[in-house]
Amino acid sequence: MSKTIIAFLLASGLASAFSANAASVAAVEFATATEFSNDSSWTLGYRFRADNNITAVGLGTYDSGLDGLTGAHRIGLWDTSGNLLADTIIAVGGGTLLSHFRYQNITGVSLLAGQEYVVGSYNIDQVSTDAYAAADTGFNDGSDITFIRDQWLGGSFGFGSSTNWTVPAWFGGNVLIDQASVPEPGSLALLGLGLAGLATRRRRKTA
Repeated sequence: MSKTIIAFLLASGLASAFSANAASVAAVEFATATEFSNDSSWTLGYRFRADNNITAVGLGTYDSGLDGLTGAHRIGLWDTSGNLLADTIIAVGGGTLLSHFRYQNITGVSLLAGQEYVVGSYNIDQVSTDAYAAADTGFNDGSDITFIRDQWLGGSFGFGSSTNWTVPAWFGGNVLIDQASVPEPGSLALLGLGLAGLATRRRRKTA
């Protein structure tokens, strides 16, 4: 195999290290929580800051029994001016369970580094026995967002501006985000060698 072909394969094949190997992860999670009897009176959620440019690909709501919702929930994602960026409804028995939350996919929403957002969930059936919770132990806001405070709205679905400041959050809603993996140093070095080989070969041909 010629040096040109080898260099080309290194450059083109290893360039895939820059592509996003996306893995969907919850914006926040916890190990244990204190539950309260009924979530039907509020839009419950939290405010957070995106620390990197990320994409919201799903919205979720707390599933107290990890056995399915007994009432349909509407989940929204807002900017801090109260503009609704995305929303979805998870029907009774619907959604995909990931740890403590059931999620529904949404069309990707770009969340910009340094900007703040609010997520919240509202029980639109108003007749269910779905509980809500406050995180107790093992609270984790991941590597790409920073949790700021709980935020909620009483009586309807909408942007919540009220806060208690006394709990990590009322759950409530959550966000599923895509994280782009960063190329490992070894892959970057090989990519550099491939590009350098192409450049050297080209210079020899034109000399």
